[in-house]
Amino acid sequence: MITIKLFKMIESRKKTFAKLGYSHMDTAEIVVHLNKILATHSVFQQKLKRFHWNVTGQDFFDLHELFERMYSRAAKEIDATAERIRLFAQKPLASFNDYLKHSEIKEGKDESTAFEMTKIVLEDIRVLLECMEEGIQAAQEVGDNGTEYMLKEQIYYLEKDHWMLTSWVKQLV
Repeated sequence: MITIKLFKMIESRKKTFAKLGYSHMDTAEIVVHLNKILATHSVFQQKLKRFHWNVTGQDFFDLHELFERMYSRAAKEIDATAERIRLFAQKPLASFNDYLKHSEIKEGKDESTAFEMTKIVLEDIRVLLECMEEGIQAAQEVGDNGTEYMLKEQIYYLEKDHWMLTSWVKQLV
């Protein structure tokens, strides 16, 4: 026998699950969030490349390799985000000008020390995580499980990078 509580839980899941064929209204807010994430992630990736190319000092090998791993993964995540926008029959932002205009992360200046670079990457990760959390909330409102899953997976790796860099910074303080 189905209890009232179980019945309500089943009904609420039906209401929040969406299939492909989302309406334009359902996806409009999600696409806005995804484009903001795309722009922010793209600026972040370019900054990681700049740091990868320009890091110097005793931690060169560790950070050079870490920044490369991070920007390589970011490229795949950026591609997944852009393709998710296309799934909704919209066009993703695709120019550096648009990225800079819509990004929550600023391009910045050339930082001179590995420590400064790492502190900036930590702050940028925090900003990117906030953008992704907002995107998850928008996806949950319309039952967009695919976008929610994609962003949660990206968050997992960013949180791990944040932990590793935080541990590295603590050894220097």
